[in-house]
Amino acid sequence: MDNIFNFYQHIESNHLNKSILEECARMLMGRYCVKKKDAYYQIAEIEFYYYGPNHRDIITYPRTCLEKQWFFHQSGVDLTIKSNQNSEPIQFGGILIRSIRKYDGGWNYIKTICGPQKCVNELFDVLDAFDNNNNLTPVIVETTKFGDVEICSSQRYIAFNVSKSELELQEGRDDKEKYQNAIKGKVETKFKTILKEYKKLVSKDGDYLEQDVNLFNSFCDYLNAEYRYYLRGIEWENGYKVAGIFNGQEQYKYLFLNR
Repeated sequence: MDNIFNFYQHIESNHLNKSILEECARMLMGRYCVKKKDAYYQIAEIEFYYYGPNHRDIITYPRTCLEKQWFFHQSGVDLTIKSNQNSEPIQFGGILIRSIRKYDGGWNYIKTICGPQKCVNELFDVLDAFDNNNNLTPVIVETTKFGDVEICSSQRYIAFNVSKSELELQEGRDDKEKYQNAIKGKVETKFKTILKEYKKLVSKDGDYLEQDVNLFNSFCDYLNAEYRYYLRGIEWENGYKVAGIFNGQEQYKYLFLNR
C-alpha cells in the first residue's frame, strides 16, 4: 500500500513515471477496495495529481494534509499523499476517485457509480456527528476478490464546458481552424483562472508562477498526460465519460458524455 502513495517520487522529464502509475493503479483497483458498513466498493477509475518542484501541475488542488487521508475539494475526493502547500519545497497531491463498483456483503454486484461527485455522494452520504464507531466512515481494506485486473489509461477529465455547436464542429471537422481557436481560448481562460487562485493559495510559489513563461505550455502538456486509469470495460457503463480528440495543429483534448 505504501508504494501507491509514493508515485510522485518517480518523475522523468517533468512527468510522472507511467509504469509506476500503472503499477499503483493496478494495485489499488485489484488488491484493495473501500468498505462501508456491509458494502464493498471496487475502485474502478482514478486520476493522479501532483504539484511539486519538478512537476508544477497547477490543475492539482492545493492542500495541507497527511498521507492516506480523504481530501474533499470542489471536484470530488482524493486519497492523499503527504502534502503541505506552505512547506519548502511545496508539494501536494493525491489520487482522485472517479468511479466505483458496489457489492453487497456477499460480494454480489449491485451497480457502478461513475463520476467523482457521485462517488462522494455514495461513500459519504451519511456520517455520524457524535459517534465514529458504527462503520459509516469509508475505509480502504485489502481484498483477494478481484485478482489481476486489466486496466487502461488516458488523459484526465478536465472540463471546458464545450458548447453543442463547438462539439458539432469537432465531430464533423467542418471548420477545424474555428474549432481549434475556440478550444484554445477555453484552455487559456481556464489557465488564467487557475493561476490566479494559485497565487492566492500557494503564496510562497506565487512569484515563481507569475514569472514562469513556460507554465502555460506545461499546463497544456499536463492536460494531455495519461494520468487517468480505469478498469477495461467500464467505458461502456452508463454515465462514463470518454475522450474526444481534435487532430489539429495543437491537439487540445477534452471529454464529453458518451451518448
